[in-house]
Amino acid sequence: MPASDSLLTMAKQYAVAITDQQVSELAVALGVTARSLRRLRVGWCERSAAFSFPMRNAKGSIVGIRLRHAKSGAKFAETGGHDGLFIPTGLSGEGALVICEGPTDCCAVLDMGFDAIGRGNNNSRQSEEYITAFLTANPREEMWIVHDVDPSGSRAATQTVKAADRLASRLVPVVGAVRVFSPPAPYKDVRAWRNAGATMDDVDIAAYQAPSRGPSAELGAVLEAEISGQRQAIEWPWRFLTKGAQALIPGTVTIIAGESGATKSLWVLQALAHWFDLGIPFAIYELEESRHYHLRRALAQRVGASWLTNLNMVHERPDETRAIHFEHSAWEDRFARQIYDAPDKPVMLLSLVAWIEARLIEGARIVIVDPITAAVTSDMPWEDAQRFMQTVKPLLDRYGASLILLSHRKSGNRRMPATLDDLAGGSAWQRFSQCILWIERHDNPKTVTLRRFEDYSLTDLDQITHTVRIMKCRNGIGAGWHLGYSFDPQTLRLDERGVIVRTQRQSASC
Repeated sequence: MPASDSLLTMAKQYAVAITDQQVSELAVALGVTARSLRRLRVGWCERSAAFSFPMRNAKGSIVGIRLRHAKSGAKFAETGGHDGLFIPTGLSGEGALVICEGPTDCCAVLDMGFDAIGRGNNNSRQSEEYITAFLTANPREEMWIVHDVDPSGSRAATQTVKAADRLASRLVPVVGAVRVFSPPAPYKDVRAWRNAGATMDDVDIAAYQAPSRGPSAELGAVLEAEISGQRQAIEWPWRFLTKGAQALIPGTVTIIAGESGATKSLWVLQALAHWFDLGIPFAIYELEESRHYHLRRALAQRVGASWLTNLNMVHERPDETRAIHFEHSAWEDRFARQIYDAPDKPVMLLSLVAWIEARLIEGARIVIVDPITAAVTSDMPWEDAQRFMQTVKPLLDRYGASLILLSHRKSGNRRMPATLDDLAGGSAWQRFSQCILWIERHDNPKTVTLRRFEDYSLTDLDQITHTVRIMKCRNGIGAGWHLGYSFDPQTLRLDERGVIVRTQRQSASC
C-alpha cells in the first residue's frame, strides 16, 4: 500500500477511534473548543496513547500525521510521512487567512473567528511550497503570519523570524498584502494569548500595526525615505541638468554618450569634484587612461590652470607647478583613492559586475565606468549588455546607489543628429537605463536663444560651445531638453548657460 494511502487509512481510523469525551477533555486542557479540534480532524492513536492531527498538502491530501502524547504533550509523527499543513474544514474564503504554528495554535485562531492554517514545521521549505500552492489555488487579498516568541537572542528565535520572513517573501507575489507579527509579551504563542483573553479585535490591531509586505509597503518605504530625505537624486554641478534629468536617484543607470573628443571625461571629472566636495562617496573605473592622467586633469580644473595638462608648460613653469602640487597634495590623495585606473589586461564586460558590487559594498553612492565601450564582450555583445544591465540593476537597488556609464556613438552616418539607436553596443543599453545624456561639442561657438535658470520666463542670446541633450529621463521632466554649455579652455570646466530655445542660423560666408 502506498504511504499516502496508508496515512489516509490511519487518519480515518484515528478519527473514528476518538470519543467525544476525549475531544472535550483535550479542548479543556488546551483552552480551545472541541469544534475547532474536530475541524482539524483530530483523532486518537491507541498504540501511542496520543492525539492525532493529519497534515496535508495544498490539495488536501494527507502527507503526514502529527501525534501529541496525551499525558506529556510531547510531539512526534507517524513514520512514512512528512511535514505538511493543518487545514481545517469549513474555511470561509473571506477576510485575512492566518498562518500559525502547529494544530493547537490553529484551533485558537479559528476560535477567534478567523480562517487559519497551521504549519507542521515553520522551517520546512516543503510547507512553504504547500502554502504558496494553496494560496495560488485559493487566492486571498490578505494573509497574516503569526509566529511563536522564542527566548530573545536564542538560535530558535532567529530561525523563527527568518522562516516567517522567508515565507512572507514567497507569498508577496501571490497575495495582495502579507503581514508578519507575533503575540505581545509575555505570551509565547497565539494559543497562550487566546487563553489570556485575546479577541479578534486584539489580533486585528496587532496585525495592522505590522507593516504590509506587499507592493504598497514597498512604495510606502520609498515615499517615507523621500519625505525624510534619505532617498534623493544627487545633484549635478549644473542646475538645469539636475532639475530636468533627475538622473541620480538610487537604483538608476545613467549613460553619458557622445563622439570622441566631446569632452565627456572632463565633464564627468567636474561632476566628481563637485560630489567629492559635498562628501558624496563615488568610485570611477578608468578603462582607457591611468589614474595620474585623470588626477592631473582634475587638479587643473580645481585650480583653473589648463596648462598643467601640457608637459611643455609644466617643464617651463617648475616652481609654480611644484607649488600647486604641494598645496593640493592632500586633496589629490583623498580624491584619487576613488579613482581606479586602467588594468594591464583587457576587462570583460561581465567581470565589471563584481567590481561594481565591491564598490557598492564599500559604500559608494555613485559608481562610474569610463568608458563602458572599452570592456571586452563575447561574440554576442548585445546579450552581454543585457545580462550586465539586468545583473547590475538589483545591486543598485539593494545598495541605494547610481551607476554612470560613459559610451560612444556607433560607427555609421555621422552627418545626421544622433538618436538613441546610435548608442554603441546594442539596444539593451538604452532599454535598461533610466537616463541618457548626449554631449555634443561644437567646432565653432553657436549663438542660441536660452532660458536662464534664475528666471525661466525670460530668454537671452548667448554663445555656447557644447550642447547636452537629455535624450531619455524616466524620472525627470526634461526629456528632449537641449542644454547649452560654455567650455572655458583655461579652467577646463563647463558652465551651464540654460535651456536652448532656438539656435540662430549662421549667415552664409562670402
